[in-house]
Amino acid sequence: LDIFTILFAVLYTCCLSLGLAVLGLLLASSTAPRQRQIVMAVGFAIVLIGGFFVINLITFQMVMFDFARLDSEEFWISQLALLTLYANAFAIVFLCARSNLMSVCQNRSTDVRIALMVAQLSGLAWMAWAQLRWGGDFVYGFLFVCTFLWYFAGIFLTGESIVLSPRVKRDLPQSTLGRVFLTWLSPGPGTGYMFVIANMLAATIMVSLPYGSIRSLFEIATVRVLSAGPAARAVRPELISTAVIATSYLVIYLGIGKLMMSVIARFSEVRLATRVLVHLLLVMLGAGVPWVIQMTTPQLRTTHYTLIQITNPFWTVAELCIRGLPFQMPVLIAVLPVAALIVWSLNVPSLLMELKQVRIPKPERVEEDDKASAGPTVPERTSPWD
Repeated sequence: LDIFTILFAVLYTCCLSLGLAVLGLLLASSTAPRQRQIVMAVGFAIVLIGGFFVINLITFQMVMFDFARLDSEEFWISQLALLTLYANAFAIVFLCARSNLMSVCQNRSTDVRIALMVAQLSGLAWMAWAQLRWGGDFVYGFLFVCTFLWYFAGIFLTGESIVLSPRVKRDLPQSTLGRVFLTWLSPGPGTGYMFVIANMLAATIMVSLPYGSIRSLFEIATVRVLSAGPAARAVRPELISTAVIATSYLVIYLGIGKLMMSVIARFSEVRLATRVLVHLLLVMLGAGVPWVIQMTTPQLRTTHYTLIQITNPFWTVAELCIRGLPFQMPVLIAVLPVAALIVWSLNVPSLLMELKQVRIPKPERVEEDDKASAGPTVPERTSPWD
């Protein structure tokens, strides 16, 4: 046992405590009925007890296996990767809890979307570094994680209210360039739908880069960080097809869920529980029914992936990322992108309605209040002797 192991154990314990505190804030702000609060409190108590045993186990392993190897490059790389993951998760959970505590008339979505985008950029940077250094299938793991994380985020983003308060409209982008690039950060189900699709398409483009050729160029330039790793294995050729299929599933399921929630919004408010239930129903129909059919059919029970699972995004994307589908791939490429284009077209009218919302000027009363809160203005210096 050395001082550095003690310092890292204390640091891990503090980070876990802060993370659990923010998680508790999110759970407390997301539960309105009293009965649900009791259930959530019991569940959170179980999580706290589990966290206590986890940090004890981690501390024991750190002491027993000489954890703080300060002279090891892999040690510092792993710590930086964990810090990046923790910082992104902490920011997202904190901003989600903050949005729950904000009033309805405030912009509760933009900060969360920025945090999600930063998290993807961080993951992309680590994936590119690992792919260039070691090769292999890191791009498949990144694509698999992006697909399901963006689907989970899209469940909540596509269920936002289409009506923006005057306070939010006063902060909408005004210039042409701002409306092109920053509109997707504004609240709304249509902008949230396009925001998720745009980020997934960006991930698709980035994983499709020729990392083998880029690595060869770096090795020619004798870059130490890349040449230190073993020889890179080539990425499987069906990577682009896998990325297109994963993006198609995202467009289809989020688009259908958005259409369903737009119908529900005509009669009542679309709450968080409603968004989760709608997409849970979609997943049960699209993934659960084909799986039950195949598992209950004696001829198909012992086989691997079949085209019966074409509506099952979990099995399909996992099979593509792990094994690849040389025989079923042409059918998936022919059917899923067309279905995604149809679903996206059905969502275009609601998206156009949101894009028609423009920035409105501040009322005189609001401008007077802002000037009063800003305090007296200090005259600018016009010469060094002022």
